[in-house]
Amino acid sequence: MARKFIALGLSLLMLSMLSFNAFAASQAFPWVQSKTNWCWATVAKAMIDTRTGITVPSNYVQVNDQTGIRTSYCLFSNGKYITDKAQEYIVRTYKNDSNNFQGDNKDNLTGSVTEFKSAVEGMTGYSLGSYGTWNTTPFADATTRTDYIDNRLVTNSKEICGNAYSHGASASESKGHSLLIVSKTSTGSYKTWNPWTNSYVTYTPAALFSSGFNPSPFTSTTMFIENVAYFTS
Repeated sequence: MARKFIALGLSLLMLSMLSFNAFAASQAFPWVQSKTNWCWATVAKAMIDTRTGITVPSNYVQVNDQTGIRTSYCLFSNGKYITDKAQEYIVRTYKNDSNNFQGDNKDNLTGSVTEFKSAVEGMTGYSLGSYGTWNTTPFADATTRTDYIDNRLVTNSKEICGNAYSHGASASESKGHSLLIVSKTSTGSYKTWNPWTNSYVTYTPAALFSSGFNPSPFTSTTMFIENVAYFTS
């Protein structure tokens, strides 16, 4: 599906940073992640919406915890910022948090590949597979890339979650960000969708998988897509 532009286990799928913008949005931004660590939930929402449509249970009561809010993309109403309901539902339903969302980051939490898959599978009824791990650059190999990305873009999956990681001293010291890989172009590059900005950017295979790229908000950090999650049917 076309994302709407509105006025504009690893557990590394988003940065741990609490940056607040100065002004509230005049309306909600459903295709921009509402919190700094919710890239995984926003990409999950996008894959769910493309496959079956996204529906939050009618009895779900939104919490709207204010930790990690990206205020420029959230409506301010009755004294608080309002997050995207579907993103929040995905986090609070499928994130396995031992602190029950009462830790320092409350529900502004990164998600593992397993939690991402559980969310998409649970809300669509379709199975997901995944391939690749941190600090391995598996898709630098053209055959692996064909098997797990190219072929799946034109068969079952249509859209693929691409999890990008930096190469810190360890997995826990590295940064991560979830994107959608939406198509392969006629020149062999890949069109991606970034939930941080609700924007599409096309990258060469070398940039995404071997030499590195700098997706927003990590414009000064080199990252590599090293894990993908995709529909298997």
